Amino acid sequence: MLETERLILRRWNENDAEDLYKYASDPDVGPIAGWPAHRSIEESRDVIKNVLGGKEAYAICLKEDGKAIGTIELKLNGHTDMTDRDDECEMGYWLGKPFWGRGIMPEAVKEMLRHALEDCSMQKVWIGYYEGNTKSKRVQEKCGFKYQWKSENVDVPLMHEKRTGHVSLMTKEDWIWEKTQNLKFKTKVEKAGFEDIDTLVELRLDYLVEDNGSIDKKDAEKIREALPGYYRKHLNKDLFAYVIREEKTIVSCAFLLVIEKPMSPAFINGKTGTILNVYTKESYHRKGYARMIMDVLLAEAKDLGLVVMDLKSTEDGYSLYRSVGFQDDHSKYHLMKWKNQ
Repeated sequence: MLETERLILRRWNENDAEDLYKYASDPDVGPIAGWPAHRSIEESRDVIKNVLGGKEAYAICLKEDGKAIGTIELKLNGHTDMTDRDDECEMGYWLGKPFWGRGIMPEAVKEMLRHALEDCSMQKVWIGYYEGNTKSKRVQEKCGFKYQWKSENVDVPLMHEKRTGHVSLMTKEDWIWEKTQNLKFKTKVEKAGFEDIDTLVELRLDYLVEDNGSIDKKDAEKIREALPGYYRKHLNKDLFAYVIREEKTIVSCAFLLVIEKPMSPAFINGKTGTILNVYTKESYHRKGYARMIMDVLLAEAKDLGLVVMDLKSTEDGYSLYRSVGFQDDHSKYHLMKWKNQ
């Protein structure tokens, strides 16, 4: 399930048949998108079973009642003629007529783009519309898709006719740039200072609880007591804390620990880094803050001359780190630890 400010994008089920028919039976909805209006609830139920059951097919629902008012889907390789690559897909959508003109479709498309490019690790998302479908064209333009080409005499098999088709594209690089530009006027990535030490202590503990499930009370007290001294010793020397604030409160952060080692072919200047404590408060998830911080952190890491950086990724963070260039470290060595018991 995916979620936006007003919407829930969830899987279709047979109980949605009546709601699907209510909107898909409108002759102004389906034909312009390339499929005939539904003629019965039973036909809608059959479409749910056989058409809307794709791996990335979602019902668009308003949060207020959870009822399906449209659909949006990522058509993966093997189910689209726009690409034959596993890291590319095609997006398709439609929305019930009573909900046109309320910004619902762009809201759903933007979340699906995020899902495709972050969660699904896609590199390109293709999209199209038929000549005359000006509403779909405007949605694609609002969401940042770049126009690619026009094709004449395109088969529309469900309508038994040929049309002129238009194709647009969103690449991961364009999406990152677009998102960064949209967020710049709202948010700013900063380096924390000594005045933030008390907050950094709590953010570290919050991260550890999220990562481990819980912390022993005595361990938490020891960490809370010792961390301020550690931060005063290392902050902005070999430890950099990148943060985003909302209304002066830090809501997202990531730490970069700079480590100088004896030189080797793997890090020829000896300068390496470890990324720690990538954490966003739960109520600020899905705003792209972790990605913004990582972009700034990586740019500054290059300026610092760091040759290699490492991190430990959870399943939730894996797609984010892959999207900014991290790769799985398939080493010939065994990762081992020694603990002073």
